[in-house]
Amino acid sequence: MTTEPSSTQTVHIQRVLSVPPERVWQAITSPAELSKWLAPTEVIAGKGGKVSVFFDDDENVRDGEILIWDEPRTLEYQWIFVGELPSVLRFDLAPHPQGTLLTLQHRLLPTRLSGGYEYGWQAYLDRLEGHFRQVIPDFWERYQHWQGQANC
Repeated sequence: MTTEPSSTQTVHIQRVLSVPPERVWQAITSPAELSKWLAPTEVIAGKGGKVSVFFDDDENVRDGEILIWDEPRTLEYQWIFVGELPSVLRFDLAPHPQGTLLTLQHRLLPTRLSGGYEYGWQAYLDRLEGHFRQVIPDFWERYQHWQGQANC
C-alpha cells in the first residue's frame, strides 16, 4: 500500500495466475464469471462503458465509467460508492512463464478505508484463483486470513 497526497492511499497487489491473460481478461470482464468470484456485475464493455458491481443487495452497488479497456492487457474503471469519494480500480495483465501476472491497483482510497479494501481485494483474488481451479474459497475466511497477516 502506498500513501498519496490528501490522505488517500493505493492498494497494490500482484498475483501470478496459472491461466493465460486472455482467460483472466474474460474472468474480470464477463458478468457471468464476475458473479462467481466477485459479485453480480453488469458490464457495458469498452472505453466509456460502465461497470456496476452489486455486493450483498441492490443497495450496496459500486458503479463506474470504464476509463481504459485494452483487451487483454488493462482494465481501469471508476469505483463509486455512496458515502465514499470516487476511487479508481485497475487490472493490468501480463504474460508470465506460469500464466499471467495480474497487478491490481485501487487508487485514491481514503486512508481510513484502505486496509479493509486491501484485505478484501486479497480475498477476492484468492476467489479468482479458486475460480480457475473450480474451488472458490469463502470470502470472509480469506478476508480474516489477510487481516491476520497484516496484524502479525
